[in-house]
Amino acid sequence: MKTLPLIAGPFIHKGNSVQRTMFLVIAALVPATAYGIFLFGLPALFLFGITIGACVIVEVGCLKLAGKPIKSFAFDGSVILTGWLLAMTLPPWAPWWIGVVGAILAVAIGKHVFGGLGQNLFNPAMVARVALLISFPVEMTKFTSPLHMFDHKAPDLVESAQITFGHSDAIDAVSSASLLGHIKTEVSLGHSALELIQKGFDPLVHGLGTVPGSMGETSAILILLGGLFLLAMRIISWHIPVSMMVAIAIFAQVFHTID
Repeated sequence: MKTLPLIAGPFIHKGNSVQRTMFLVIAALVPATAYGIFLFGLPALFLFGITIGACVIVEVGCLKLAGKPIKSFAFDGSVILTGWLLAMTLPPWAPWWIGVVGAILAVAIGKHVFGGLGQNLFNPAMVARVALLISFPVEMTKFTSPLHMFDHKAPDLVESAQITFGHSDAIDAVSSASLLGHIKTEVSLGHSALELIQKGFDPLVHGLGTVPGSMGETSAILILLGGLFLLAMRIISWHIPVSMMVAIAIFAQVFHTID
């Protein structure tokens, strides 16, 4: 019996790959990340490294358990991007174990439980973010006022390590509520949300990111530039961000009307 070789059809290929896509997204995140580390100092850098490192370790462990090749899956950039995104959503002076627990939730639960890359229903980093917020609300809502690493009041190397590894009370001295947290508290006391926003929201300040918040979310301008870069590189289309903003606006109006 003669067998005939099967030859794939002449499909058009744009030269893109998982690795290229992941590293272009990481490149888009670099400006906002670097600025966040500058604003919040060495504790933010420590947490950033711990979170990404923990994600890589968990990824390798899950791949071994699943019997999948480690080199081709662990170093395609996807798990680094997961850790990167997760770190950007964390309070910059959060303790080290928040990053480790988040890594386990993101990679093991948010990604590999569903079968691995491309089969997960939700973004793994956001799964971890939500789970951490529900499980550890105190640690996840304790934000610090920006204190850039070259400020004379910024913690040095030893103090930063003490903050990250949970042996310092310095975070309590500079803790501050985010704009939404402040508005929520004031509204509960009977103040108008619209008036509070008009008084407390400065487009320039919030655009530059010199406000309390997670490490990578503070500068709206740099996040926007990263998004435009991805649009220019055709990694994303305009439909995704526009759809998300429209959905947010619709639900915000619905809940505002109900309230």
